[in-house]
Amino acid sequence: MLADLLDRPVLLLGTAAGLLLAALVLAPPSRGRAAFAVPAVLVGGVLVLRVLVGALDAAAPEHSTVRVAAAPGRDDRVLRVVRHTSGPSAEGRWSVEVETGHGWSARRWLLDVFGSGTAGGPFEGCRWAGPDRIVVQAADGDRVYEVADAGPRRVPGG
Repeated sequence: MLADLLDRPVLLLGTAAGLLLAALVLAPPSRGRAAFAVPAVLVGGVLVLRVLVGALDAAAPEHSTVRVAAAPGRDDRVLRVVRHTSGPSAEGRWSVEVETGHGWSARRWLLDVFGSGTAGGPFEGCRWAGPDRIVVQAADGDRVYEVADAGPRRVPGG
């Protein structure tokens, strides 16, 4: 989750700029050039943290987003189909996710996982059936999810 959060360049640069500004405001002006050491250390710390998170992310199982579709009439809801390409049971493994919100308030929800070791059978597809409804198609039938601000929930019987 931390790697996903820090993999947003605008948020990373905004955080670094905010820390730099805070360091400049908090640094005593009487020190002259030494006052710039505090912002440099803070920005350097953010960059080192980013490199460490990148290294952790490289060790994580790889995946690729195959399809991204925004909800009709709503740009704050995005449906993603992810194909997992590494790990012990990655061959033929898929996940369906929905992301709600923008920026810092964005949340990603896992709807379903398909492939070896899962009960749903092979993944066949998914689509928006309206701005608040997602239909996920699997070999064992369709699953319907309603997306609310608090997150998605599976519709009984769907």
